[in-house]
Amino acid sequence: MNITYRTVGTACTTLEERKEYGRILPADKGYLTEKAEYALRFPRIRTVRKKDGTTTQALLQQLVVSAAIRADEFLADFYWHYKAEVCFDMSYIPPKPFLSKGNVAEGPSRRHSLNPFPPGYIAGFLRRPDIIIVESSNVRWPGLPTSDHEGSVHPGNLRRVVEMKFPGDLLPEEQRDAYLQIAGDDARRLVIVDVNDCYGDLKRVRQELQQSSSVPLPFPNDDRTRAPVRSRSPIAEPAFYEQWLNQIHDDVENISRDVKSLIDEARRGIRDLSVETQAWLRRQAAWLFEAGKWIRDAATGTWIWINESGQAVVRWTQEILIAAWREVQRQTDLAWEQIKEIDWGQIVITVAATVAVVALALAGAIVVVAISEALLAALLALLAIGSAGALATA
Repeated sequence: MNITYRTVGTACTTLEERKEYGRILPADKGYLTEKAEYALRFPRIRTVRKKDGTTTQALLQQLVVSAAIRADEFLADFYWHYKAEVCFDMSYIPPKPFLSKGNVAEGPSRRHSLNPFPPGYIAGFLRRPDIIIVESSNVRWPGLPTSDHEGSVHPGNLRRVVEMKFPGDLLPEEQRDAYLQIAGDDARRLVIVDVNDCYGDLKRVRQELQQSSSVPLPFPNDDRTRAPVRSRSPIAEPAFYEQWLNQIHDDVENISRDVKSLIDEARRGIRDLSVETQAWLRRQAAWLFEAGKWIRDAATGTWIWINESGQAVVRWTQEILIAAWREVQRQTDLAWEQIKEIDWGQIVITVAATVAVVALALAGAIVVVAISEALLAALLALLAIGSAGALATA
């Protein structure tokens, strides 16, 4: 895709490395600058309830960066120079990246886990740097030379550990020390970059937040704004950021129930999605667009969506649901128990007929997963049906 870069009359640099740490190579810096500038222009906005009961609006710029990188990773089958939010096991020296449990058949070459709490992690010994840059995109391993959790030995493939700090973000000393450990205690491999709002985009969004706490913020350049997604092979359709969860609410009592799941959000937010994604949902998940209910045929185990007119809109057999759930596990690394605990979810990026990048909040963390669009329809049906018992034992 073609990207148009903006210029400013000052010497402002979007990504500014802190001098006491390493530098990003010019080619890498261009790639990350592109992601950061889009994040400043199109921050995701979420209402967050604090422990004291008050609420605030959070601008989740890093989520936008991670989503764009995750789409690139998915399109490249995770053979990509840049990897978003890799989980590291800090109980080892050097720390070990957690690899996917859903792709065990691929052996040592399998990708890193997308689960924010991978199986086997120890509380207090888990870290997720913003970005890992690897030496070779032909090797999926994102760490230093060591063995993985299954004992297979890997050569070093880690070029840089990158932590982005948007305006207002802090870098606790404990966090910095952990990332330095992931970098092999080599300050040249650890890059701390401050993201500067050179074009005033973030300032504009914050001003709009202050002016109104109950009106949806307009998405710049309408809902067809392109996401900076790249692929080795040309893709037929462009990628778009989706205006989803860009609603700011002042009704404190309803905040916790605002978006309890992807299903609630789908029903509420379809009108905010791009025309292309709405059309896709009408083809793949037509039941989202009308009132009705799910019923189960006890004789066949088939789940059927019956609309208000009594028509059967869609059918999911038990076999298809189980197969879909296994594929969800393979693509996301999430366990069924984790999916049931999702607090809210949002589609961040869609690439028509190819991939949807979804942000899910669970257990105090936000996980960014990329799944095929066909699987997204299955995930919506699985969550709606909620047949946890049958699927958990499958």
